[in-house]
Amino acid sequence: MIFRFFGFLAVISSLYGGPPAPLQTFTLKEYLNHSWKNELVHFPVDATTSEKNLALADSNGRFLPCQFTDLKRQGDHLTGNVWTVASLEPRSEKFFNLVPAPGASTAPASPLTNKGSPRKGTVSLSVTQDNKYVVLANEYLAVRLPKWTGLVKGPTDLTRLPAPWESVSRKTGSWLGNARWMNDGPPLYVKEASTQIIEQGPVKVIVRQSLTLADGKTYNATVQLALGQDAALITEDSTIDAPKAAISFSMKAGLDADHIFWNNQYTKTDHADSWALTDTALKFEKEEVICKMRPWSFWWLGDITVWAGFYHMGADNFVGILALHPSRWSPTGWDGFDRTEIPVTTGPNKRLDLTFKLLATKKKSEAGVETDPVLQKIIRGEETPMHREWALTVGAVKDHVPADFKTTPRLRRQLIQYSEYSLDEVKDYGFNFTATKPNQAHPCLILTRDDLQRVRRQAQAVPSIKAKTEAAIRYVTQCGAVTLKKEGWEAFYAKNYIGNGLVEQLQEAYLGSNDPIFGEMLAVAVKGLSQALLNTFLEKPTRPAIGSYGPWFSETVSRLLFHYDLIAGTGVLTSEEELAVRNALVFGAQVLSHPDYWHPDRGLASLNPNMTNSIILPVGLLGLYLAGHPKADHWLKASEKELKTELKDWVSSGGAWVESPGYQADSLDGMFLLSQAIRNIQCRDYFADPQFKAMMDYYGFILTPPDRRFPPRPLPDMFAAPMTLPSIGDTFAGWITCFNGWMAAATAQTDPAYSARQQFYWKSQGSYTGRGERAKGLTMALTNPDLPDKTPAELSRSFPGFGSILRTSWTETNATYVCHRTGPNHHHYHDDFNSIVLYSKGAPLCLDFGNLYQPVRRDEARYHNRVSFDRRNSREQDPDATGELVDLRSLPSVIDYSYGKSHSSLGQEDHRHVLLIKSANPLGANYVVMRDKTVAGQSNQPFYWNLFCLSKDPTITGNLVHFPGQLGVDLDVHMLSPAMPRIEKDHWDWKQEIYVWSGFSEEQYGMHVAKQSSAEDFFSVLYPRAQGQVAAQVVRSEDGSGLRIGHMEGTDLVLLSPGKPAKFGDAAMSVSGEISFVRKATDGSLRLAVVKGPNNESTAAIGDWRLETSSPVSLLVRGSTVSGESAGDSHVAHITLPPRFPAAVVSVDGTPVDASRQGRELTINFPAGNHTFSIQPK
Repeated sequence: MIFRFFGFLAVISSLYGGPPAPLQTFTLKEYLNHSWKNELVHFPVDATTSEKNLALADSNGRFLPCQFTDLKRQGDHLTGNVWTVASLEPRSEKFFNLVPAPGASTAPASPLTNKGSPRKGTVSLSVTQDNKYVVLANEYLAVRLPKWTGLVKGPTDLTRLPAPWESVSRKTGSWLGNARWMNDGPPLYVKEASTQIIEQGPVKVIVRQSLTLADGKTYNATVQLALGQDAALITEDSTIDAPKAAISFSMKAGLDADHIFWNNQYTKTDHADSWALTDTALKFEKEEVICKMRPWSFWWLGDITVWAGFYHMGADNFVGILALHPSRWSPTGWDGFDRTEIPVTTGPNKRLDLTFKLLATKKKSEAGVETDPVLQKIIRGEETPMHREWALTVGAVKDHVPADFKTTPRLRRQLIQYSEYSLDEVKDYGFNFTATKPNQAHPCLILTRDDLQRVRRQAQAVPSIKAKTEAAIRYVTQCGAVTLKKEGWEAFYAKNYIGNGLVEQLQEAYLGSNDPIFGEMLAVAVKGLSQALLNTFLEKPTRPAIGSYGPWFSETVSRLLFHYDLIAGTGVLTSEEELAVRNALVFGAQVLSHPDYWHPDRGLASLNPNMTNSIILPVGLLGLYLAGHPKADHWLKASEKELKTELKDWVSSGGAWVESPGYQADSLDGMFLLSQAIRNIQCRDYFADPQFKAMMDYYGFILTPPDRRFPPRPLPDMFAAPMTLPSIGDTFAGWITCFNGWMAAATAQTDPAYSARQQFYWKSQGSYTGRGERAKGLTMALTNPDLPDKTPAELSRSFPGFGSILRTSWTETNATYVCHRTGPNHHHYHDDFNSIVLYSKGAPLCLDFGNLYQPVRRDEARYHNRVSFDRRNSREQDPDATGELVDLRSLPSVIDYSYGKSHSSLGQEDHRHVLLIKSANPLGANYVVMRDKTVAGQSNQPFYWNLFCLSKDPTITGNLVHFPGQLGVDLDVHMLSPAMPRIEKDHWDWKQEIYVWSGFSEEQYGMHVAKQSSAEDFFSVLYPRAQGQVAAQVVRSEDGSGLRIGHMEGTDLVLLSPGKPAKFGDAAMSVSGEISFVRKATDGSLRLAVVKGPNNESTAAIGDWRLETSSPVSLLVRGSTVSGESAGDSHVAHITLPPRFPAAVVSVDGTPVDASRQGRELTINFPAGNHTFSIQPK
């Protein structure tokens, strides 16, 4: 029986005479130089006619197979869709006319009722039925579907019902494969089952299989076969959540398959190499999952394939399965495909089965509680029915398994046709749009003509730009001038642009020179990139599916766009070539915005923020450049939405980015490029966004002092060691970028003071113009060495998502620097919560290892400068570990304090309190004191205090470990607690090619101190010594609350007893409270500081001088000159003066203030914030 719905009209082609005048004309035009074969396409009907029967004719009047759906009529106004099958040659155009149908051909098509076997020798679409089967057939294949209607008379066990499809056949007539229900769980009883032909005509047929269980849960499968299509399209929908129930599709029946032909994703496994096209010969020795079919997989999972074929070696028949349209599959989310994937399993007796599971609903309780904004975009807890789309095909082995494994497999081309880029979708890509500004001057997107003129002037006058331009011209000329002249543009593109890697230098040569040859070379690059784009996705796909390309492909599209913007309209490309480039850009925008490419809301994404950024934000660039395209506004709005989300959710309070410093660069280029383009094209300024500015201030503020290891070899444009980003998480040693310089140029007009600070950060990195990611080659013009710079006023600052930075100076090359990494941000970080990085006296000392992934990724906690927990011998990170920054207090010239907490999944905690004791002399007594107060989650849990140093083999003497420095600065580590510490040495080194410095190596020695419980703190002093400096004498106070240290500048008392007020000292020097410090220097100067403690109990005293306060205040006394600093909330400080100290004037930030004095005690009320003050005798 046929179910005919209202508005459905099928018309068979006819050759009766010429057609009347068309009611509507549809055009198919080929824009991509691609050949399209037997594509199912539809056109929207919108005509005024009273005709009841319609047909479709070509431009020569020949009637075509066509089928109408969704027809609606209001009076004589008819709307709906008309379907046909079309082929289109490269650069061709076809016209289709909607006309009244001749009377003789108006009968709707009817299903044939002959036997249930494929029709032989026919090129038409057919449906045949008998009491048992419905068979759909065309000229390529037939699909046999069991007829469910009438099979269920009462509650029937699901496994007694035939599967919704049974087998497939070629024109030869033998049935291949066999599907059946299986269920190893509780019985599932079916109360209703039916088979319906829901659409039938000369172009396509759709059959629906439906069943309802006794509990009301449902399963539906629709099978579509169309004229001229070599695959049947199958869609499954189910609300059944039965983990042990499935459809098992055996490849033994009729096929006896012993080979699987498939394409692995990235991860290499025992079955296949990375990205490998694989023909697996099966052994059937044991039950084994060879691969799993998923419609989308991008990176980490192995043995994943989007398509697979099955055959018997030496036989002719081949059956293929393709997973289609991943963005439509559900449940969605990170684990969606875990439920809907199709395992391909082998076993004894030559068993080879595909298992279509019935795991439908994701329960809300399974999603858990997730507060991370990136994970919130991926992990969803909604209850979602199962939806799965796939294709079934059949053919000859020789047509599907290429002998050389170099030809694009037919299954891969079928995936393009039926899922990724069907002509029915590509025809509506909007290639023929009218540009909003057809006469736009170029460049206009990232650079303007003013930028181009400026950088060409600077190439003549500014040494750094002149040197860079000359180097680029020299390299490009040597590589490609002869090739282009003698061998032509294609040879130049392949040999030189790609082979010699001219992406960056060619643009720099063009920007810095008026020589037209570089414009001609860019034109070649543009033509080559345009064709490469089409090859990648249509002609010669290089990955197994659209989702496999990941974020890196966007660089190809961006490169094409930026190259073209530089030379558009300059005459180096013909009008035809420019049109081809525009079409390629439209296609590139459609690729990047394709729902099956990258779709975080559906779980089609990685958890890496930079990857989503790298795909979505470049689409906005194309939206701006292709203004006038029907989707241009949509592309831009989607990208801006993503940019706003990143600025809101991916920038922590204070400016820290959600990813490690190294990986932040991978997101910054997308944010900068889109912001630059929006400002240039639409005069809106994202660079002024407070979050954007805070983020880039953070990115500069965390820079280390100049790192003498870099450059490891002389560079012509780097004359001094650069400040670098700390090698924390997945960050290379010596990481420098251009982004602070770009930010300086972007804010020079709107915020000169901010711009000057950004310029300082950039110049401190050697004015580096590399590491621009997608902007490489343009950064020479996006930065400006002529802009003024200014040193930041602050020395130390907290960044809650990241941790804190403590330093003694911005301008001293020998400055001391502590990075206390303790924030909760975790993307591309390691298990490094509460770790430190230390530079001092011109040398990097305690570092995170600066390699990425090779030879191994040292991400385990014990290889970081932190307290680690139980996982002593594990290479794994603790997935639930986290950290937080609790407090930062800074008295810039005397002392900084940072407090962070780290937590493990097993309940342990480490409360790390870090003091940076400062000297006015960068080579003086600058050192670090740390107290780690540990909390056990269970009894007798072990803790390990770990520290690595860029040193030679250390020596251990009692509680003192001496690290002989590699760069002339040694480090003494005094372990004051636990008593009689058990110290073990460690060592690790690496060699790797790293991005700007090429070959680089690093060797560090380490120490581990173990304790079994939290009865004692880890209490330590890290004392750096430059060459020739004597060791410090460190003695712990009797109660363990602090220490006395004698050093080259004098004697210090340091109290570090957080949460437990204490006091120690003598009549000459004393401290009390929680955190206090005094220094009596050999030059007669005195330093006193109180950082933290209760009221009336927090003091620092030397001789007749005494400071009492509960908030950060310091005093520096040099003879009769008294100065100091205050910080924090508003508070009161009581300063006891020497007996004969005269009447005094107190000034705060240079302005006299009222201060009360009773006898020797001077009371000063300090306002909130950071302030300096002085006490001057009248």
